[in-house]
Amino acid sequence: MKVLLQAIRLLGFSILVWLSLTGWLNWKWKNRTLPQVYIGQTKVGNLSDKQIENFIQQLEQKCQMNVLKDKNHQIELKALKIDRSILKSSLEAGKGWAIVNNWGKKWILSPKLDEKSWQEIVNMASMQFKIEGQEPIWYQDRNQNWKIKNGSNGYQIDVSQLKSEILKSLENKNQCPKVIDVPWQQEQQRLTTEEIINLEAMAKQLAQKKVSLEVGKTTIVLSSQELVNFLEISPKQEEFGQLSKSKIETYLKSLKLKLDSQPEDARFTIKNNKVVEFSPAKSGYQLEVEKSAQLLINALTKPEKNQKIKLAVKVIKPKITIKDSNDLGIVELLGRGESFYRHSIPSRVYNVELASRKIDGVLIAPGEEFSFNQAVGEISKATGFKSAYIIKDGRTILGDGGGVCQVSTTVFRAALNAGLPITERWAHAYRVGYYEQNSKPGFDATVFAPNKDLKFKNDTGSYILLDSWYDDKERHLVVDLYGKNDGRKSIIKNIKVWDIVPPPPPIYQDDPSLPKGVVKQVDWKAWGAKAKFDYWVEKEGKVIFQKTFFSNYRPWQDVFLVGTKAN
Repeated sequence: MKVLLQAIRLLGFSILVWLSLTGWLNWKWKNRTLPQVYIGQTKVGNLSDKQIENFIQQLEQKCQMNVLKDKNHQIELKALKIDRSILKSSLEAGKGWAIVNNWGKKWILSPKLDEKSWQEIVNMASMQFKIEGQEPIWYQDRNQNWKIKNGSNGYQIDVSQLKSEILKSLENKNQCPKVIDVPWQQEQQRLTTEEIINLEAMAKQLAQKKVSLEVGKTTIVLSSQELVNFLEISPKQEEFGQLSKSKIETYLKSLKLKLDSQPEDARFTIKNNKVVEFSPAKSGYQLEVEKSAQLLINALTKPEKNQKIKLAVKVIKPKITIKDSNDLGIVELLGRGESFYRHSIPSRVYNVELASRKIDGVLIAPGEEFSFNQAVGEISKATGFKSAYIIKDGRTILGDGGGVCQVSTTVFRAALNAGLPITERWAHAYRVGYYEQNSKPGFDATVFAPNKDLKFKNDTGSYILLDSWYDDKERHLVVDLYGKNDGRKSIIKNIKVWDIVPPPPPIYQDDPSLPKGVVKQVDWKAWGAKAKFDYWVEKEGKVIFQKTFFSNYRPWQDVFLVGTKAN
């Protein structure tokens, strides 16, 4: 028993001595490296963090002139930086609870390149040393057979090998600077004779097929060229020698843009504040690309020559159908917005009235956020809009859909008068005369998809119908919002306009579409100003929300187009 107690005391004493020595060594070398620490082949033992930093900087300067060359030219890699994590690693090497056991051991740390510096080196080298290859392509011979024009191999830098060479030069700073031969990596593009024969045989089988795709009521017949192009003939691609799912998906995505349709809710017209006329709802369709691509691959791998493939589509049901109409709760006018567009050029008049028709009859469900851009849809020549003058980047130019902001401004005013929460609104950069024909400055809303939109939320608890109409003779646009009034009241106050700035001198712009000598005014001067108004909505004597709208208008000048077209 006595011997056991002595052994325990001795063990405890040894542990105490070991802990004391461990603590003392860690404290003693807290801010220095252990004696046997190396960075590469250079000993950095007993150095402080500042001394190691100086060593790293010297190493960077010494190895700053690595030269990369091939037969034709060479470049110097001057952006070399070493990852500073090695500083911390060298200070921590061998330390901790095992410092006593590690004492006297040799610790060799390999320098690493700073990632940003390395990327600069790769970018520079890749631009200088690259031989572009050429992919194989399909063509038809005189007999209308599909043949392959072979490609050529490309060459690029072997990034991994280059990095290895540079790091070797850092291992021993005495070897810097160092000339490095470009480590080339071949990019396989050229096909073997056997590969060409196999691919052309596959193309022959595909070209003999008669394949049609069915999407709803639409049928699309695939041409032999489209079928053959589904084969992957580039050796560098994973799907080489097979029907390429990625190529098929790319083709289907192009179809999706044309075939997808949005559901159309049951729409109706208001007369004498009542719903008197309906149009039936329509379901929408979305092509499911990934599922459809797999269906197409499965079908094309079958031996049958004549195939009809029904692609996968997702049916989107409309939110409102005719049978729901009696439950919508639309019974009265909530708010009206008005604006005038007198003196607009014909194309602008056309766009104002087209956009007005596009939003007419839109239903906004309880809790739903209305988006003007979504309601109008794409604004381009393809969707029926004409070019009219717009202000862009400080110039008056022709642009698709000029005049659409007349409609968004009118909707903004209707939502204000209805007491609805405005969740997104952008003021114009300049005061526009059309919007002040019956209003003070500051009550406008510009839109430009996808960055600028007009949005408001229907928080009334009932559906809202947007009824848009215009008087073509008077150039008078009206937007009415119908629903069920929940007792709210809209209050607009503290309307203020200040910092009024006179317009700059007029500008004249050459217009090659106008005959020479013709001068045409397309924009009218407007004074710059700042404007604001407070928007309060009360219900049962309490303010349920409030907001201040600000507008900062730059001064604008008369703009004249001067014809330069030769007679």
